[in-house]
Amino acid sequence: MSDEQAAVPASPAPTPAPTPAPPPPPDPAEVAFREEVARALGPTAAPDPTAGVPAWRVDAGEVLGAARRLLDAGFDYLLFMTAVDYPADGRFELVYLFSRFAGSRHGALVADVPREAAEVDSVTGVWAGANWHEREAYDMFGIRFRNHPFLRRILLDEDWPGHPLRKDYVDTLHDVVKRPY
Repeated sequence: MSDEQAAVPASPAPTPAPTPAPPPPPDPAEVAFREEVARALGPTAAPDPTAGVPAWRVDAGEVLGAARRLLDAGFDYLLFMTAVDYPADGRFELVYLFSRFAGSRHGALVADVPREAAEVDSVTGVWAGANWHEREAYDMFGIRFRNHPFLRRILLDEDWPGHPLRKDYVDTLHDVVKRPY
């Protein structure tokens, strides 16, 4: 072995990566909440693991029945209801965020409605607070809510053409420049 090779110290053995800490145990209150909602909704709802809050998906035809079952289980408060447009998929996603008025846990009821036949039963008979939210979804997306007590536009004039929150909406009445951001 030459003097140069002997002068170079051997590189130290790589340090093994630390073992990641195990995930924290599930919050018992969160587990109990999820189980309670799942029992209330029954087999017509499937947990949605992609949502940030606990969520359950139902068919559009099951929205009213699911809302009634949630109310019967004590979920008496609708925080909001909104819609999301997925034109490439030909659907709207309706999201109902519910809770107990005296509670701190929230859950979401989610349903897909076809864009071409955007109609679902109103839940205003279950949660009166849905009234304005459903009117806004009607006004901005064009989703009709069967048996709504006063389904009229809430933000725009009755003769406004189209529904501005649809992703394919084009405003031809105003000189608006669409920005790329």
